[in-house]
Amino acid sequence: MRSEVLTYFFRSKWPNGYCCSRCGHRQAYTISTRNAPLFQCANCRHQSSLTTGTIMEHTRTSLEKWYIALQLMSRPGGIHAVQLQQLLQVSYKTAWSMLKRVRMAISMMDMEQPLLGSVQAQIGFYGDAGRPSFRKGLKEHSIVAMSNTLHPPSERNDQVNKALQSANLPGKLSVSRAFFNTWSESPVCPAPYIKLKIANPALMNNRRMPAVLQPLFFGKHIAQKALSLNSCPITVNCSLYLERVFSDAKQWINSTFHGIGARYLQLYWDEFCFRLNCDNRQLTAHQTLGTLCMQPVR
Repeated sequence: MRSEVLTYFFRSKWPNGYCCSRCGHRQAYTISTRNAPLFQCANCRHQSSLTTGTIMEHTRTSLEKWYIALQLMSRPGGIHAVQLQQLLQVSYKTAWSMLKRVRMAISMMDMEQPLLGSVQAQIGFYGDAGRPSFRKGLKEHSIVAMSNTLHPPSERNDQVNKALQSANLPGKLSVSRAFFNTWSESPVCPAPYIKLKIANPALMNNRRMPAVLQPLFFGKHIAQKALSLNSCPITVNCSLYLERVFSDAKQWINSTFHGIGARYLQLYWDEFCFRLNCDNRQLTAHQTLGTLCMQPVR
């Protein structure tokens, strides 16, 4: 088990073999007298461990427990802190801190992935209790679901979309004429990259985002170069695919965590999108999450 864990984290941090963070040398001596191996550069003698510079640095939790935690978070339904506490036999504070660090790593990665390409968006509301109202509640959060591509052709229904568009329903928007490039995707049939982002209440007018304020929101999630090339205004539209994604994410948060406060709510939307984007690209969520968590913290 230990050798498997060390191999997993070593390959996640250095997929092409050891590389010194100071001088870039490719060879190192291994100091195995500590609980976790220490690598000393053969050139500049700089020492670093597997967790140096990562979200796991300065934690007393063993690599074996981190390995299990990443496995559990990679499952389709994820895991909450109480379950992790019981499985790892750690305190609730430790379990919650581990999950928070991983979710923050996911969010930081997502912020570095601006949407490029044909982008479609739709607004949903979390905490609305299913009220069919045109007015936004005081405790509601406006969530913008975004995708770089349209929903799958098999689910596309032009007549339904035109009918919904002509109905001028609140909370529907689309962004078009941009260019998308994120992760490794097939040039023949690119998989959609999904984002679920909380909209600042200052940008909302009840359950609508005025067209004049939309660039202030999308400028944070769509590449600036793409926005400068986009000469088409943001138009009203509806996406049944994004509506289903938001519904699934909302159901997952409510059933697994029984509601999340405003302070950390964005981290949970990003976690849901991470697993969904891995599935869309047929990536192993566990290995992808390990690589993500072993990246240097900026």
